Amino acid sequence: SKKSKKKKLPKAKMSDLNKYKELLYGDSMKDKIKGTGMILQLAQKNTSNLEYFIDNKVILGALTRVLQEDFRHNIQVTSHILEFFFHFSSYSQLHDILINNRIGFKALKIIDLEMKRYEMKYKELDYTTKTPLPLDAEEYLETQERLLFICFYILLNMAEDAAIEYKMCSKNIIHYLVKILDRIKSKSIRPFLHELFLLVITFLKKLSIFHDNIKIFIQEGIIEKLLPFT
Repeated sequence: SKKSKKKKLPKAKMSDLNKYKELLYGDSMKDKIKGTGMILQLAQKNTSNLEYFIDNKVILGALTRVLQEDFRHNIQVTSHILEFFFHFSSYSQLHDILINNRIGFKALKIIDLEMKRYEMKYKELDYTTKTPLPLDAEEYLETQERLLFICFYILLNMAEDAAIEYKMCSKNIIHYLVKILDRIKSKSIRPFLHELFLLVITFLKKLSIFHDNIKIFIQEGIIEKLLPFT
């Protein structure tokens, strides 16, 4: 059976930015998906576009508001907005934008929500490795893994600052990272699952430098969880 394809967005133009911004203010989720997707396209296009957004408090504020209001309601909107902010996280000097818009805090909240959703979905599936996952479950997991990859990557980039990293540890990030290693590994290839595992292991390696974290690693049974990856 063929996978259902998401509708591709048209090519974004900087001259239409105000139109995209207006799409963020209505009640239509379809408009918000399009608006956030088009703004993301512009941020991805080149660094001069990204530089333009640094000082655009209206766009940054609108995206942050939509993320706060809709992260529970639409995974596509959430992914678009976090991927937009991910581009800022790649530059240390732009981390203040993430801090001021509380993007790290929101990323952790989204990870927590998606982990709970995963647990519920996993129980519903009653999955065994001998049977292939239903198509809708595969698609759901792919979409979620992409979002989790973006969330953890933002947090890893922000963890360059030791004070921010310490705060993440106090918010239970090690537990969330270790839980990722338990995810369903199905027969079909899910593009972001392998990347997500690599990212999580990199993050855990970084956190293992601190003695205080070793105790949490032991409590989380990290050795057993990492064995299949050796």
